[in-house]
Amino acid sequence: MIKNHVSFQGIAGAHSEEALLLYAAKHRIPVVPEAQEGYFRELFAGIKKNKLGWVPIENSYHGTVVESVDLMREYEFEILDSYTHVINHCLAVNPGVKKSDITKAYSHPQALGQCAKYLEQSGITALPYVDTAAAARYVQDKKMKHSAAICSKRAAELYGLDVLEEWIQDSGENETTFLLVKDREHEIDFMGEIERGRRDVTTTVVFETKDLPAALYKCLGGFATNAINLKKIESRPARNDDSDWFFYLDFEGHPDDPLVRNALDELESFSKKVLVLGSY
Repeated sequence: MIKNHVSFQGIAGAHSEEALLLYAAKHRIPVVPEAQEGYFRELFAGIKKNKLGWVPIENSYHGTVVESVDLMREYEFEILDSYTHVINHCLAVNPGVKKSDITKAYSHPQALGQCAKYLEQSGITALPYVDTAAAARYVQDKKMKHSAAICSKRAAELYGLDVLEEWIQDSGENETTFLLVKDREHEIDFMGEIERGRRDVTTTVVFETKDLPAALYKCLGGFATNAINLKKIESRPARNDDSDWFFYLDFEGHPDDPLVRNALDELESFSKKVLVLGSY
C-alpha cells in the first residue's frame, strides 16, 4: 500500500499529529504526517499540495473551529472520515523551572481557551502562539525561566521540557474531533479500511439560503418531514459583496437513501447553492 502524505496543522508533537497517528494505526493506514507550520490558511494550502489533510473541526469544550468551517467551504475538500481524540494538555517548562516561577504560558488559542480557568486560578497570563508544539519549541529555544508551554506530553518530550502538571484543561472530558479530507480529484486506495465496521453515516453539507422569508426554516423542513436527525448546524458569514451567510450542516444518513434525497431536494429548492462535503 502506498504511503499517504497527510498534512496537519502545526509541527511534530502537535495534538493534531498525535491524533492522526492514532487514527492511522487504528485503521492500519500507512501515513506520513506532513507538518504545516502556521495557522489554518497554511494548513489548507498544504492539503491542496499533498491532496490529503487532517482538520480539527470541533472541541467538546471550546466548540466549533470556525476557521476550519470557513476554509472547508472555500476549498471544497471531500470529507472521508472523522475521529475524536482525547486531549491531554500539559504545563511544560525548561528543566529546573518551578510552577511558582511561571508568569506566562504560550500555546495555540484553542488550547489557551480550553485551559482558561486553570491559567486564571494559577495567575498565569495566556499568550497565543501558532500551535501547541511550536510553543514548546519556542519556550525551549529561548531558554525561558518564567514562561511555560501548554502542549502534549509528547511535544514536551520532543523539545526537552519537563511536564509540571498534566490534564490541566478546564473540562474533564476534553475531546477534539478531526476530519480526514482529500482533494476531490485525488484517488485513494484505503477506503475499504476506513469503511470496514462502519454502521452509522454522517453527511456534511454547506448551503446558502435564497433571499426569502423564513428561508432557513424552509431549507430544514425537508429533514423534519423525512425524519432525518440533524447533528450540527453552524452559521458563518459568506464574506461576499451581498453580506450573505452560509450554513454548515451535519445530519444522519447518506444521499443515496431515498428519504435523505427528498430532504436534499427540498434544501436545494430554497438555497442558492448546496455542496455535499462528504458522507462518512
